Amino acid sequence: IKKYLIGYNEKYLLLCIVKFIFLKTINSYKYISNEILQTDKRLN
Repeated sequence: IKKYLIGYNEKYLLLCIVKFIFLKTINSYKYISNEILQTDKRLN
């Protein structure tokens, strides 16, 4: 039973890490696209 619990905790932790990285990537992508839009507006 202990082995199962350890495996479950590791999967949960991995899921949290993936989610965190995914959210950070989306946020930085939004930030970059916003910066590009701002630059386009300045150029026009």
